[in-house]
Amino acid sequence: MGKEELRAVSLSRNICQIGIMCEDIYKTMEDIIQEYQIGPWDFYEHSENTLQNPLIRQGICEPHFKFYCAVAATENIQLELIQPLYGIPFYSEHIKRHGTSLHHFKEKVPPEEFDAVLEEYAKKGMEPLFGASLFESKFCFLNSKEKLGFWLEIGNGQSPSSVPAEWKKVYPEDKMK
Repeated sequence: MGKEELRAVSLSRNICQIGIMCEDIYKTMEDIIQEYQIGPWDFYEHSENTLQNPLIRQGICEPHFKFYCAVAATENIQLELIQPLYGIPFYSEHIKRHGTSLHHFKEKVPPEEFDAVLEEYAKKGMEPLFGASLFESKFCFLNSKEKLGFWLEIGNGQSPSSVPAEWKKVYPEDKMK
């Protein structure tokens, strides 16, 4: 692949999120608000009861799991915070090894290309580890750490607009007037 072709492919990519694994998601949200002025945060509690079609793999994601997730938008990229509670060793192991730290980058692909993109990565030895749907939104983490040096998440770019209102909270509530 030539330099110009590589540039065109690079410019077609949509890295849309930076993911941070947290030991204490509330403290991390507050620190980022105070020190970096990013927020407010849309906050979710995810489990096998809220995510649809989770990819269950022994040692990666157990049938019963729960984690907190919070997202805040900047102009070009979303920050995502994740605090594992139980049942996802893929997340918990990161916390044990690295504490609160950078976890992944997410690339948004067109919904109609989502499955094909996952297949292409699998052919390169980066098979799906953990993923699910949240109504229209699909995501999948790939086993990319060894090849790329970081975890890669693929998303279909759909906003989960069907999420029941009671599933989402805004943090900090008292500052959102």
